[in-house]
This record gives sequence, structure tokens and C-alpha cells, in this order.
Amino acid sequence: MRTPLQVTIMTLLSEIDRRAPQTRYGLFDAYYDTIYKREANKLGGTAELLSRRREDIDAIHERIAVQLQCQEEITPGAEATMSRTAVREIAICRLEMEGNTRVVAERIAESIINAATERLVLLVPREVANIGFEVRSLQEYMCARAVASGDSTVMIERLRVARFSAHWRNVWLLSVGRIFATRDELRPAVIELVREMPSTAEQVLVSTGQQLAIELLHDGISLNSPKYRTQLLEHALMVFDYNPDSLRYEQNTRIFGEMASEDLKYRQRIVEVLKQRLDYRLAAVATAWGTVHAIRKDKSNALQSSLNQLWSKAQREEIENAILHSWVSHGYPIADSMLLRTTNVGSLGETLQSILPDSGELRQRICEALGDIGLVNVDHQDIILLAADPLARTIRYPRGAYEIDEVAEELAQMAMGLSAEYCGVRAYLANYAGRFLSRRPVAKNMLATFDWVGG
Repeated sequence: MRTPLQVTIMTLLSEIDRRAPQTRYGLFDAYYDTIYKREANKLGGTAELLSRRREDIDAIHERIAVQLQCQEEITPGAEATMSRTAVREIAICRLEMEGNTRVVAERIAESIINAATERLVLLVPREVANIGFEVRSLQEYMCARAVASGDSTVMIERLRVARFSAHWRNVWLLSVGRIFATRDELRPAVIELVREMPSTAEQVLVSTGQQLAIELLHDGISLNSPKYRTQLLEHALMVFDYNPDSLRYEQNTRIFGEMASEDLKYRQRIVEVLKQRLDYRLAAVATAWGTVHAIRKDKSNALQSSLNQLWSKAQREEIENAILHSWVSHGYPIADSMLLRTTNVGSLGETLQSILPDSGELRQRICEALGDIGLVNVDHQDIILLAADPLARTIRYPRGAYEIDEVAEELAQMAMGLSAEYCGVRAYLANYAGRFLSRRPVAKNMLATFDWVGG
């Protein structure tokens, strides 16, 4: 599925008889290269400047993009712009680092800014005396160029720093696209990072690595390298071993359908894994069941022809189907009164109490966090599952005590300590753990990897 901008880029490339690249990074790169060469080949002093200063202009765009990407994270909701003065200082810094005197750098910088905003127009005037990227996707593309440049060890570290962040997800994917396009020797390191074993309880609960693999497959990464594509698919299929997250069923199913269309052996492997998971116990079968449910709804999905093989194995007792259907339909792992009735509330309270830490202050903060995310009521004596209709509740991002690292990790440990009968509660906690993990700040550590920051 292409965005309107991607369709526009493909149309532009077709008009000049240039074949559209297969990857998302390749598409944006071809667009930038086409626009740049078109302007550089015109007559006049600006065209000459663009032709002679390509490396400087590339670097200045990349640095602005990194600063704006970090600025958006640090100040959520703020428009991604910076003053013309700040843009000018970035340009001067780059030119001075290349050996130009301050006087020369100031003169060239002004000419470069004019050329960038009036001819290339990736950067455009915003508000009064401010400048920003015309389209956010172009900012992310330029930021990805910066992330995937320089020392190989530093590049991989940047990917490690940003891999869990929702704010940096598109930059992360585009960065991997650039690495696969320009740095063949780093491909194994990227695959290894995606497949890296989780190091915390939060990471164990959340299928971040598997989701990254799925999205890389969708982006067309390694289309001509079956070795890496197969490795990504194998890791992606491990998503069925994680707690169900209904918000991703349709997206994941669509991408698995694309893979099934791409190669018969991929189709056979996807069907094989789904059939295996559909024979598991309730907690493990949920994600596979939800995927099959989504395949049924998507009539264009290439896996439709394999439904008969899968659906007969998906037949469950009435209670199991009711629970699983509620997960898929409502986006809540415990969103059906059927599940609430089958959950021993008193037993759950005893279980949670038994795995709470002994520390008084930490214990209190965790109890507050459990109440804050709407899973339980805390009355200073006991912890009980809410009996009210969960569908009436609004999904909220973690806040308050839950945004303390120590508490978040303890909550994840508690979820892992729940027995199979509380698989819905575990999935509920996993959903919040994933949201918290994706909102952890990245900007400070990312900026620290660039030697030009503060220059």
C-alpha cells in the first residue's frame, strides 16, 4: 500500500522514464536525486552552486532533519520548524568543518539556504522567519540518511537506540533501507539486531523485533536477497508466540499475504506456522486465531486460498471462541464479560499480591500504577479485577507511576509471573508495556552519536 506522496513520487519518476525502486528508501532517494539533478542542470548561478556543493547541501539537510526529529520528540505537538538563524548556523558549522573560514562560510551558507528553500523546496518557509520540511516523510528520509552514515559501529548503535521508539519508527525503517542499499557488509549486523534477544521483562512481553521484521518485509528490504528475506520472515513468524494485540492483526495479515504472493515457499511456511500455533493452548493460539480471522475478512489476501487448511483447526469450544473473538473485535485482551466471568477474581487478587515486591514504597507505586491503567482497583487491602464493562473504558497511555522505569519493569515481571488462566490479563499488561516502551526518549542518546552536534 502506497501513501499519496509515494504515488506522486512514482508518477514523477515515470514521467522521466525512470523505473520506480522497490524499497521505500529507494523511492525517496530516487525522488530527491531526480529533483536535485533537475535543478542543478538548469542555467544560472544557483544551478552552479547546487552542482558544486552537493555534499554540503546533502549534509545540511540531514543535520536539520535530525535536529527537527529530536525537537519533535522533546516537545510533542510542536511544529517541526527552526528559525532561519538556526538553519544558517547549521550550514556555517558544516562549511567550517570542511575547512572554510567563517567569512566564506557565512557567505556560502546564505546562498545554500536560498537555493534549498527556493529551488529544491524540500525545506520551505514556515510561520514568520522559520523553516521546516515541506512534508514530514522527507524529514524522516533525510534524518535516516544521517542515521545510516558514518562509522559502521556507530550506525548500528543508532539503530539499537531507536528500535523501540514509535516516534523514530519510520526513520529506523528508512535507515535500514539505506544500509541495505549502500552498505552490504552491514546487512548481517542489522538482521542480528532485529533478532537480538530481549534484555528486560518489558522487551520479553512485547514483540518489537518481530514487528520490525514484518515492517522491513513490507518495505521491500532484501527483495533480491532470499537469504536475508527468509531470515526476516522466520523472525516475523515468531509474532504468533506473543500476546495478542488486535490493533496489528490487519496490518500483519496484509503483509503476510504479500509474502505469500511473492514466493510459494513463503506461503507454505506461513501456513505451516499458523497450523502449528492453532493447535496450542489458549494463550498461544490467540494471535494465530486473530490472524486467521483477519484473513477471512480480507478477500484480496493471497492466504485466502489456504483458509480451508487453517479454519478447520481453528474451531474451539464456545467459551474459547467468545474470548478470542472479543480480543480481535474490540482491541481489548479482556474486553468480553465472558472472560470476566471465567476469571477467578479472588484468585487473581491473591496471585498479584503474592508477586508484588516486598518494598513498601515500590509496592505502593506499583499498586497505583495498576489502578492507573484500569486493570485493577486497589483498596489498600486487596487487588481485584474490575467488574465493570471494560468496553466502556478509554484506552489510555501509561502515565503517573507507570512511567517510572523501576515500576514499569516490575509490572512486566508481574505479567510474566501470571499463570495461563490469566492470559488475558497478561496480554492487557503487555499492551501497556509496549506503549510505554515505544514512548521512551531517544533524542538525547541519538544526538550524542553525531560529532557535529553543538559544533
